[in-house]
Amino acid sequence: MTDRKEAVTIRPATALDAVNIAKLLKAQLGADQDQLRVNDKRMVQWVMTTLDTAFVAVADCSGRIVGSIAMSPMQQPWSDDWFMGETWFTVKPSVHADNTAKELLEMAEQFADSKALALFFKVPATDADKDSLLSERRDFHFMGTAYYREAKRDVQSGASTLA
Repeated sequence: MTDRKEAVTIRPATALDAVNIAKLLKAQLGADQDQLRVNDKRMVQWVMTTLDTAFVAVADCSGRIVGSIAMSPMQQPWSDDWFMGETWFTVKPSVHADNTAKELLEMAEQFADSKALALFFKVPATDADKDSLLSERRDFHFMGTAYYREAKRDVQSGASTLA
């Protein structure tokens, strides 16, 4: 018998994924979830709201969500420019060796490029995997505790848009 690895599909998330995304995010918190007093119902509501207002993609392995990325439109109070800010970005350790995180990131980049928006990712000091992934991307710039990628502007108008 051969040990066949199941394929992971990267796709846009739907409302049907909300509960499984919430479970994935809760698992990411690990032992800290009790201290943070995670409310399962509120977690699912937050994921549903994010699905309605942001870009969300999932890594689907035979119906199991093994990774997800969410990028929300944001604006600094001092700027007219919009950008896509990380809401979450997580991949189960069982698929870390695959290109799953890279493929989720590429899908978010494609979305941001289609809207001519910059990308902004938070990187906690304890997240070496995300730090490594983002530092390898040539368009990302490290800024203290975050990575920033400038918007790919429309060549003709120079504008970025959420429309």
